[in-house]
Amino acid sequence: MKGELNSISVVDAEREGWPIPQRERATDQPLHSLGDLIRLLRNGVAHGNISFLPGAHGEIAALRIENRNEKGLRTWGATVTPTTMRRFLDRFVALVEELRREASDPKRIA
Repeated sequence: MKGELNSISVVDAEREGWPIPQRERATDQPLHSLGDLIRLLRNGVAHGNISFLPGAHGEIAALRIENRNEKGLRTWGATVTPTTMRRFLDRFVALVEELRREASDPKRIA
């Protein structure tokens, strides 16, 4: 699975409807694959490197998700709107459901 996600380029993923957040800084690690994006988002959220950026009326206008190395230095970061994050998560759920269906298909060749 991981290899499959790493074989899908960012360009192809975007063409397939995945929202691809742009890195915030030139020094941030570039994304090469859908696998990179999923890994970086997962790591940022799992390690608590997420900030909620307020809008004009106190609502959450954006999420900043960052990755940091073992020394605490930032290696990647992106800011996404809640709508964009929802679109990403919807795509991710659809991918997981598709993989689950394939795995339970009795016609699938092992």
